Amino acid sequence: MRVLLKILLSITLALPILLAPAASRETGTSLKNSAMKKFTRKNYAGAVADFDKYLKQKPTDKDIILLRGLAKSLMKPEDVAGACADFLAVKSALKDMNVETYCANQPGW
Repeated sequence: MRVLLKILLSITLALPILLAPAASRETGTSLKNSAMKKFTRKNYAGAVADFDKYLKQKPTDKDIILLRGLAKSLMKPEDVAGACADFLAVKSALKDMNVETYCANQPGW
């Protein structure tokens, strides 16, 4: 009887994890990999969505903020305001990229 109770308790405790939506179980690495695949396949909207999820877990990753900004600038229609907001967040890493011209009329530039 005790063994059965232990098994039932284990299953009960594991159910929320097993039944959780896949998105809530995604790790930073899997989100980053998924975003990079979408980016290289020119699925910029999908990449931005995955970058957003990744950045909820690791909000200070400047490389990913920059890539998200690039993806936003490459979308059709492009998201200039969103791209420039990302570029502004990582401005110190943008040496020699000439984003000032691209973002000239955006807030903060």
